[in-house]
Amino acid sequence: MASSTYISALLRRLRSGGEHQSVQAAGTLVDLCAGSDDNRAAIVAADAIPALVQCISSSGVSDDLLEAAATLLRNLSVDSPGTAASIAAAGAISALVQRACSSCSEAVQFQAAATLSCLSVDSPDCRVAIAAAGGIPVMVQLLRSSTASEEEKVVAAGALGCLSVDSPGTKAAIGAAGAIPLLVQLLRSTASEEVQVVATQALCFLSVDSPGNKAAIGAAGAIPLLVQLLRSTASEELQIAAANALRFFSEDSPGNKAAIGAAGAIPALVQLLRSTTSEKVQLRATFALGCLSRDIPDSSAAIAAANGIAALQQPHSSSPSEAVREETAAALRSLSHSAGV
Repeated sequence: MASSTYISALLRRLRSGGEHQSVQAAGTLVDLCAGSDDNRAAIVAADAIPALVQCISSSGVSDDLLEAAATLLRNLSVDSPGTAASIAAAGAISALVQRACSSCSEAVQFQAAATLSCLSVDSPDCRVAIAAAGGIPVMVQLLRSSTASEEEKVVAAGALGCLSVDSPGTKAAIGAAGAIPLLVQLLRSTASEEVQVVATQALCFLSVDSPGNKAAIGAAGAIPLLVQLLRSTASEELQIAAANALRFFSEDSPGNKAAIGAAGAIPALVQLLRSTTSEKVQLRATFALGCLSRDIPDSSAAIAAANGIAALQQPHSSSPSEAVREETAAALRSLSHSAGV
């Protein structure tokens, strides 16, 4: 762990050194954060946050220093809701939104957007503040940009997903800003698996308790794309994301349930359940099948026709996971209560 004296000296250089010294000091502090919770805590305790926010907010600061300061704020906030709250309280969010949408340097824009995304993960207050400061259009524009890298699209999609959590108003604002077709496009494109996972997760978050977004997601063509991903991917993370999304898209949405069935999701979910030994994948596939069968006799009949009952009975009787056994039992009960099964 770096000494408090050393960290204080670096912060003095950051605040009052020349351009080269300030950039060097910020870069050293970034390096100290890497893999060290103790160093992150010590940097926060030395009052780094106000100095970094002042840097981000000031005019006439070089792009190199802005990039380093934004990176340091992001690193300090990782897995630390308390630090994220302190960064927001110091006035960083509006400054970061401004840098993300107007900086002439793509590197600064990316780091500012990435810091906003990180701040949104575990802090409801930060999510509210980012939305209020205009963060939603910034992230949507990143998704829309033809020159944005895959890394930038991951940041934007992840931020939009996090911003929507537990906020019906923000979900509606993200939908109204045009994010949904852009996220669906990431499923349709030749994007990397990471991009597809994050875009799927964002669509899932946006759909929860939002009938309008569910309808928009269905209208944008997400359902057949997710079914295709279920059939074609060997990635456990993407299987989980796709099955989870289909589950939430179908909840309280007869239209989406019908579209999911018509797209061939039921045989794909049954096959996934049969072929995986992953507890997480089994749970998500079971959740989806259980939700699809609820109050929809045609879906229940389709699950039975696809040998879904046997596929559910197998983990119900043999899985070492209590959660898997409980959820497959619930899905089987749902099927047994549906007409025609």
